[in-house]
Amino acid sequence: MTDTQVRVKVVEARQLEGSNVHPVCKLTLFGETKTTRVKKATGNPIWNEVFYYSNNISPAEIVDEMINFEVYNSKKLRSDALIGSFSCDCGLVYAMSKHTVLNKWLLLSDSEDQSGVRGYLKICMAILGPGDEAPSFKAKPGDAEHEDIESNLLMPAGMTLAPANFILKAYSAEDLPRMDSAMMEGVKKFLVLESKNLKN
Repeated sequence: MTDTQVRVKVVEARQLEGSNVHPVCKLTLFGETKTTRVKKATGNPIWNEVFYYSNNISPAEIVDEMINFEVYNSKKLRSDALIGSFSCDCGLVYAMSKHTVLNKWLLLSDSEDQSGVRGYLKICMAILGPGDEAPSFKAKPGDAEHEDIESNLLMPAGMTLAPANFILKAYSAEDLPRMDSAMMEGVKKFLVLESKNLKN
């Protein structure tokens, strides 16, 4: 048996379902639940809080331990209402390079109804054994507002995102700059052009 430490940073959440929510995130590992601060009236809370879990457990045993992330709408007089959750075993993180996940988005869903997305939660997580060096949980540089969540997303088992098709019809355009043919060929790959004769 060795003393294993799990460090988890709850960075932020985005696009939480509901209006005028007061989000709080609860993490459960080794039967111990830890809670972030409540953020008032926002669907995009930023926490940047780090939590530490320790257990006298071997790396072979930790891979089967489940970690649960639950985001609630905090209510003063009634019990908190679950917005969405994500669960995975620690083996998912242990299999990553240096047993670390950095700035990864988790898809929050309802365990009763996995048909829809309830929001996204950004986390960092590391599993450290004796002598392991702790990674830096600093955010990546770049424009966080326009970060592509879907390209850096972990989803619950059995859930898939359905692709979407957008149909755009342009009826008229004026004063367009002249385009070279090479650029137009690249655009045609992504567009299905349909022309119709319109009568006045």
